[in-house]
Amino acid sequence: MADGGGYLDQIEKALNEVHQAAADGHITIWGRHSGASVYQEIIRAFWLGNTLDFLSILNPNLGAETKTERLDARGGAIYQDLRISSAQFEAEWPSEGKTYPKVL
Repeated sequence: MADGGGYLDQIEKALNEVHQAAADGHITIWGRHSGASVYQEIIRAFWLGNTLDFLSILNPNLGAETKTERLDARGGAIYQDLRISSAQFEAEWPSEGKTYPKVL
């Protein structure tokens, strides 16, 4: 997926940072199961076998299209329409003098 330090590499790095922060419990990500109308907190343990779907983040219809994917490509719970608290996000990646992920 590398593009020589360009845009895609920056997005991949940002997604990896968000994924690690969720797994470490520094941020909470909410999502909906397919067809569900209610958001639920995605627990830390989920992120050990799942990640953010890179292609769904690049989709121009971001909001409702962002989703998770399994790291081992097996079936399993998939969350979509992911959300992160802006307060948690800003606390983890302060905007003053620091570059932070802008993908979710």
